[in-house]
Amino acid sequence: MAAAATTTDSKIASSSTEVKASTSTPTVAYTKGQYDYDVIIAGGGAAGLSAALVLGRARRRVLLIDEGEQCNLSADKIGGLLGQIKTAPSQLYAISHEQLAEFPTVIVRRSTSITKAVQASDHITITAVAKGVEAPVEITTRRLMLAMGLHWQYNEALPNAKLLWGRSVFHCPFCHAWEFKDEPMAVLNNTPHGYHLALMLTQWTKNVVLLTSGTPSFDEATIGKLKKAGVVIDTRPVLGLETDGDAVNPHLKAIQFSDGSASLERKALLIPAIPKQRASSSWITSLGLIMNEQMGTVCVDKVGRTSQPMIWAIGDIAGPSPSVAAAMGTGSVSGMTLASELYFNDYEMPFMLPPMFTGTVLPFALAHSGASSLPPPSDATTATAAAAPRH
Repeated sequence: MAAAATTTDSKIASSSTEVKASTSTPTVAYTKGQYDYDVIIAGGGAAGLSAALVLGRARRRVLLIDEGEQCNLSADKIGGLLGQIKTAPSQLYAISHEQLAEFPTVIVRRSTSITKAVQASDHITITAVAKGVEAPVEITTRRLMLAMGLHWQYNEALPNAKLLWGRSVFHCPFCHAWEFKDEPMAVLNNTPHGYHLALMLTQWTKNVVLLTSGTPSFDEATIGKLKKAGVVIDTRPVLGLETDGDAVNPHLKAIQFSDGSASLERKALLIPAIPKQRASSSWITSLGLIMNEQMGTVCVDKVGRTSQPMIWAIGDIAGPSPSVAAAMGTGSVSGMTLASELYFNDYEMPFMLPPMFTGTVLPFALAHSGASSLPPPSDATTATAAAAPRH
């Protein structure tokens, strides 16, 4: 099985006729070996690796395609992941690859990108290109799992912000604030979200400055709450960030201001960041998925199923999960459910959710009936969704 998969995944692409995308549930009985893989996972971050582990343990043929551009690679450690102390994301991914090597049915292809996916009635053909290789490769799979994550968009024009991002400049206090407990921190954000973050930071340190780079945009009542919490409001225009000069592991030293006034010494800074779909993931727009256009994420149910019966989505691409632990959880749950679905499909049986997921509201439940928007949660939609057969 593994040998055949390796051969298929490295073959030179041949021309093929594109099949129009289909939203119908696959009903053709599966013959073992009919397609190259049971599941192709697009993305090698925490969610994709977690799903690959579960599916590999279920002895499913899996190809994990990893571009190697995870959004947390710049971080020097993972915060809040049980069992991991001062482990960098790059270390976690390397250990995960070693763990997956135990399973002969799991193939990992790194530095590789998917450029197209075409749906037929009972399978999907993806086109992939490895970096440094001109010829694309076409591979068939019974299911496609999207796990490519999102890109966090922040003000990279702020001097040294990119250099310090994920270390001492960040957007999530739950991921990073503990490492700077009782140290001087700041928030650069002149919006309601900014003052909320400033108040929240007082859980970790009493030395918090809210940088507004101008007149505060909030009212006197809010200013009063900030002062009561001990938060200092600094209205000076921010010019850039000064580092500690460490060439290997740089950290924030101070905030610089364009009016020439004295720098503000800080150990950490929170700045706004917006999750955006990666440019390399633009091919998913042709799949007919119900999307959250504002967030650029794929709408899924509790177990990661999308509005297309052969496509699943996990991790940040299915709704930002700003922690490695949360992303791993989505991969594990979806991996178990997908392994179960494939089993039912093997024996031409209607799919049933595992007992722990019965009663789950499926946001896409009415999509196959022509609904233009997601139904609100209700007993009726829950019952309809739970009873919907998927082969």
